[in-house]
Amino acid sequence: MAQNSWDEKPEPNSEHSRMNISMRKGLRGWFDVDGMIITVFGSNWTGREIVYITDQHGERVVSDKRSFRFSTSHEFSEAGNDYRVDLKIGVGKVELMLYRNGQLVDSDVYIAQDTEVDQNTGKIDWRKTIKQQFASFLVIFVIAFIISYFAFGLIVGALQ
Repeated sequence: MAQNSWDEKPEPNSEHSRMNISMRKGLRGWFDVDGMIITVFGSNWTGREIVYITDQHGERVVSDKRSFRFSTSHEFSEAGNDYRVDLKIGVGKVELMLYRNGQLVDSDVYIAQDTEVDQNTGKIDWRKTIKQQFASFLVIFVIAFIISYFAFGLIVGALQ
């Protein structure tokens, strides 16, 4: 199978998580269950979500959807079991849940931290925090500007 950008197993965002999330590369989470690795990929830009498994037979896609919803489910059957992967996205929080035959088998939660705290001194790294907040504000401002620009153009065009 051709190597895709999500084929390399990235380091998780924290030592307790099996998820990696970035603006550029999207979401990647994985579960190691029943002798196979179930991997979830989600694109921030296209809304594409792919669930694939890797086992002794190789790697194959079992679910492929496009969704810009805050909650999606991917269902598939493998080795006589029915699986469902739920992906829930909230503000600063992403949850992945794996169900086998209707029972929750595994889950993972990623919570974004807006403020960086130095573990040695306990002080907040204000420079990094302000940079993170400014970037979020800038993105929201640009989106709002673009929407209002087109909306204003439609209103003026309708009045002429």
